[in-house]
Formats: sequence, structure tokens, C-alpha cells
Amino acid sequence: MKSTSDLTQAGYDGATSEKWPTHFVEVAHDGSGGGEIVWEWHIWDHLIQDHDETKDNYEVVADHPELIDINMIEASGGGPGGGPGGSSGDWFHVNGVNYNAELDQIAFSSRHASEVYIIDHSTTSAEAAGHNGGNSGMGGDIIYRWGNPSNYGAPGSQQIPSAVHDVRWIENDGRPNGGYLQFFNNNGGGNNTSTVDAIETPLDGYNYTLEPGQAYGPSTFSWTHTCNGYSSGQSASNRMTNGNVFVNLSGGQGGAGYMYEADSLGNIVWQYNAGGTPKAFRYECKHPGIAILLDNPCEEETSLSEQVLHKLSIYPNPSNGFFEVRGLESENIMIQVTNASGVLITEQTSTNIDLTTCANGLYFVTVIDEKGNTNTQSISLVK
Repeated sequence: MKSTSDLTQAGYDGATSEKWPTHFVEVAHDGSGGGEIVWEWHIWDHLIQDHDETKDNYEVVADHPELIDINMIEASGGGPGGGPGGSSGDWFHVNGVNYNAELDQIAFSSRHASEVYIIDHSTTSAEAAGHNGGNSGMGGDIIYRWGNPSNYGAPGSQQIPSAVHDVRWIENDGRPNGGYLQFFNNNGGGNNTSTVDAIETPLDGYNYTLEPGQAYGPSTFSWTHTCNGYSSGQSASNRMTNGNVFVNLSGGQGGAGYMYEADSLGNIVWQYNAGGTPKAFRYECKHPGIAILLDNPCEEETSLSEQVLHKLSIYPNPSNGFFEVRGLESENIMIQVTNASGVLITEQTSTNIDLTTCANGLYFVTVIDEKGNTNTQSISLVK
């Protein structure tokens, strides 16, 4: 916790309440519920300000993109209350952290800064408190940042317009865009439209290229998925080995509250009403935790009924309210239709669906066979 006098001395403009700056600790467990801190990093050690030359950290912000402008964030709150300064003490609101073992680097996302960052983990704790050392040679300074160039006085468009969550590297194990940095961009599409975005960072060894006076590249997203719903906060995503993207839309803070998986064309192949889950992740059958619990979870043989389900289609799509589910070879099925928030609209065995009383928008049609296999496809109602 930093007091108002601490903040003022550090160059903070208008300190009226205590705040707690972000920090990370790494703990080596001792096997009995305790442990020892073996590495730590504090954002407080990497601040800059151009507000008051008589206070600490005074430099030209635009000349030091590796440092955090103590005055760049105007928002506060949105996090846990009851801590130092109440919710107003929730300063940077870091809400996602991911470790890259290959690079020995850490990525984290800040809701209030509308930005994602990378720091060097190969440092000692002493080096992490300074500006030299580690694989990057930059100590604990920011080695890469993206989403809001104005935070460090650089030109360029703000690509993360407001909240951002759940930053992570896409694993380099054959997944599409392996090595990209992916995150949930809560209003990435504008007009209350959430996106899952990925960027190919300008990695050069253990550093990231930056032209002096310019913003870190790329200038826009390298890959993006427009979500089938909106969430103003929380939420998460995964890239799957089959190329699909798994999305969890939080039900809190105005969100839709459901999970789904979409293929490379944006078609919904799986959906579950999450009931307001803040974050969720999908683990594939080869994950050790799944393999040890289930018997032969990665069986490659697909049942005949499962193969039949993959032949399904919806016609017409878009629809004026009347449409048909085609391609069924079995009568022993159930069809469920839900809206974009996961609310069940109808459940029936007939393949002819009537949604003429429903509002325009996106709906999901799920066919369930006698063995529990499912196929979910989306349909747009335009009347």
C-alpha cells in the first residue's frame, strides 16, 4: 500500500486516497503449506512522470516507453473492496497473468490502462527492481506493451478501447498462430462488441523491436474473433489445437454469461450456458489432468451418430423466423434453440422451427442425438 504522501512524492497528480500498486511474487513451496519468496517484481520500481520536476521519477514520458507513467490512469475501482483505500485503491487493476517458459517472460493485462505488458522473469529480484540485467538486459522494465500508445506518449490508434482481460501466449504446439499474444478485448469491436484478439509481437531474441518515437507494433490485430455476445468485464479465451477458439463470456458486469467454441469460420460447434462464470478454460483430452481421470479420453473413433450430426445444416440462414434443420438420418433427436444469452427459447423433436415471435438477432440451434452427441450451429433472424 502507498499512502497519499508516497504517491505525491512519486509525482502522482492529485493523490486523494491510498493505492496499492501491482506486484508479482514467486513462491517456492516448502511442502507443508508454506514457502519462500524467491522472486518478486514491483511496478512501483518502474514509474515515470512529467508532472512535477521537484518530485521523484521526473523524466520525459515519451522518451521512456519502458516505464509506466504514474499519471496515465484516470479510472479507479472495479476491483475488490475492503483493501487499502477501498475500491478506489485498485489502481492498475491487473486481471490476467501468463508465464512463457520458453522466453522466461511474464505477460499481464491491466483493465484501467487498456494495455497488455511483458516483463523479463530471468532477472534476480534485485535486477527486477532496477533497469539492467536478465535476458533482455532491461532488468524489471517493461520490454513490450500494446493496446494504448498514448500511455507512453507515442502516436498511433488505441486498439484496446477500454477493458482488457486474460492475456496469454498461444502455445507453440501446432496451434494456429502459435507464439502470438492473445487477450479478451471487452469492447474490441466497439458499440458493445467483445472480441478475442491476437497479435504477432515484434520479438527479436529476448527483446521486442521499437522504432524511437513510435508505438510498439503491430499497428493492428494479427488475428481477431468477434464474440457471439458481449461482456464488459472479466471473461477469458483459449485457442484449441484443432484451430477453434474457446470463449467464456462472463455473466457479470452486463455480460452474456455463457461459453462456446467456434471454428475458423466462426461457426459455433459447442455451447454451454455458463450461468455467469467470471472465467473458464477448456482443457483438451490430452491434458494430463484429463487423461488420469477418464478412460481413453482421446479415442479417435467417432460414433456413427456423431458423424451424422456433423452433416447437419440450417436452411435458410439468415431466416425470417421459419427455418428447417436438414441432414438428420435419425428420428430420435432433440432440438434446442437458445438466444445469445443462453436462454432456452424452444425444445422440440420437430425439425421445422418457428421463431417468428422472437426478436431479430443471433440464436443457437443444438441437435442432441440418443447418445448425447451434440451439434450446435448459429442462425441469424432478420425480419
